[in-house]
Amino acid sequence: KLMIPTIRADIMAIENYEYISEPPFDFPITAFRGDQDSSACHADTMAWSEHTTGCFKLHTLQGGHFFIKTAMDQLLAILGKELSIQTY
Repeated sequence: KLMIPTIRADIMAIENYEYISEPPFDFPITAFRGDQDSSACHADTMAWSEHTTGCFKLHTLQGGHFFIKTAMDQLLAILGKELSIQTY
């Protein structure tokens, strides 16, 4: 019962999503992926670089789609470093 609204919202978002080409952002993007994630390959994740004129960094961490559970310490260390050097 608790998950049904979330699942419905996800399905609606997927069904109603329409890509609209827009100019890239002017701020940096840092992307993460798991090295064993078959749904987010390196090339697909690198495609995010097209959405910024700023710096783009890709970090590949150990794990699958939910690498956040298996590489949390490494993820938090990278996020901390990235957030401490970002200037907007």
